[in-house]
Amino acid sequence: MIIGRSRDTAGVDETFNQIMIARGFVPEGPGTVLFSMRTLMRDSSLLNHVLKTGPYRKQALVPPSPWLDDTAPATPSAVVSSDTAVTRISWSHPAASDVFRYVAFAQYTNGWTYAVLNRNDRSTDFPLVLTVQERVRARRNRDSVRVRTESLQRVAISAVDRVGNESEKAFFDVAVPKNAATLPEPAIVPSP
Repeated sequence: MIIGRSRDTAGVDETFNQIMIARGFVPEGPGTVLFSMRTLMRDSSLLNHVLKTGPYRKQALVPPSPWLDDTAPATPSAVVSSDTAVTRISWSHPAASDVFRYVAFAQYTNGWTYAVLNRNDRSTDFPLVLTVQERVRARRNRDSVRVRTESLQRVAISAVDRVGNESEKAFFDVAVPKNAATLPEPAIVPSP
């Protein structure tokens, strides 16, 4: 993909649309390659803001490079503990030098989320209850916000090596305490 020299709203909109069209044609595709970083390195705060809050708001892994190495790391061993607010997944790896990143997954009522973590991280927390805000588009009236609460169901952890090979995931079911749904301030996450 070539990003034009235009830094105005039309140029930013065109870049955003090209990324979204490429994702629509190949939903399971490996991603989009930007030809030159020069445009992103310039003072293009509008383009940077649109990319950071739009198509690139979630962390991503580099696709695997099987021609360099096709052996995935071993699955991490993990322990899961919960209190009334969060579930903590802690892990270790038998060959830590083979791991470049870890990916921690959390399944809530309506889907999965994840966090890409560094090689030195050995634990992460997920809230037991999320309050998700969804923007509901209306044709004639102003958009409104629908709020729903989701409970944590499962967590998982995997290891990723430097060339993108991902281990098998280790899955763990989460038992949400009955008082977790009545916490005073669940984590609020805006819906995509």
